[in-house]
Amino acid sequence: MFRITRLIGLFTVLFVFTSFAVAQSTISQEKRKLISELVSVLKLDRQMGENMDTMLKEMQKVHIAVSDAAVDARNDLTVAEKKAEKALYVDSFRPLSEKFLMRIAERFDYEKYVREIIYPIYDQFYTEQNLKDMVAFYRSPTGQRFVETQPQFTQATIAALQEKFLPQLIMIMDEILQEEALRRNSPPAKAPVK
Repeated sequence: MFRITRLIGLFTVLFVFTSFAVAQSTISQEKRKLISELVSVLKLDRQMGENMDTMLKEMQKVHIAVSDAAVDARNDLTVAEKKAEKALYVDSFRPLSEKFLMRIAERFDYEKYVREIIYPIYDQFYTEQNLKDMVAFYRSPTGQRFVETQPQFTQATIAALQEKFLPQLIMIMDEILQEEALRRNSPPAKAPVK
């Protein structure tokens, strides 16, 4: 069974990469030039790396917060044990997460990603005229302001979402964990008698 699953996974990956290669080769020279210009004006290769770093660091914070909530929901631990469990998790998770971030920075070629993934997507969704209009806009002072502030805008948006929604997400996770704990500790519900 495992071998079949791996084989299906391999064929899926090959199909996806073949599809990207075919899509890449069908982009007209003029459209490829416009996409390249747009990517350059948008500074996608640079900002993609910055956005990826920001996203992964924020995911790390969320992961730790959710883990803390799961530990807090446990009734079988004392306050000191909960504190120790949280510290142990952070101590073991943070080095792994930092190593992951370092390896992504070392191994991930954002320019290649842009060429192989982003170009076909732009090709799929935008006409040559759309691309010309976008290049003109992003070359304008307003467009450049958008490009330059996008990483900070994204960071501010993520921070605001975490401030507003993370407590609610943690509360929902806590409710579910408490319901599961109660379900496990209570006898199974009896079917209604007809």
